[in-house]
Amino acid sequence: MAGARGLPFRMPPAHPFNPLNALRVLCALGPTLEQARIGLGFVFGEGRDPSTPEGLDALGRALEVRDAASMAGNDAAKATLRANTDAAIAQTVWGVPTFAVDGELFWGADSFPMLLDFLGNPGLFDSVEMRRHATMPMGAVRRT
Repeated sequence: MAGARGLPFRMPPAHPFNPLNALRVLCALGPTLEQARIGLGFVFGEGRDPSTPEGLDALGRALEVRDAASMAGNDAAKATLRANTDAAIAQTVWGVPTFAVDGELFWGADSFPMLLDFLGNPGLFDSVEMRRHATMPMGAVRRT
């Protein structure tokens, strides 16, 4: 996907990695769309690891903030990340990224074409089969 869009792509040195402190820094910042892009570019464009103290400092420099470690330890940032996580779980978010549009969830990068189709045609899911799908029992449920 990155290649098709002309974006650099490099995996970090370990995957999965612990994103907790990087996410807390972003929560402390707001973040803006540009800050989120910087964070993703840092990890998956440059292949950097924000889970190490050195990596978190470098991410802070990329975001133009001082003392990223203090930001990550801030109680308000921790509370924001907890609240964001709880909200995602409450909405049954299963993948990253997830987009919520008019009560519909689109999760995973592979759902982009369907998301774009829905944006172009908000009645896309009004068919008989899609309404039947909405009443089907869940075959798997996330336990918290």
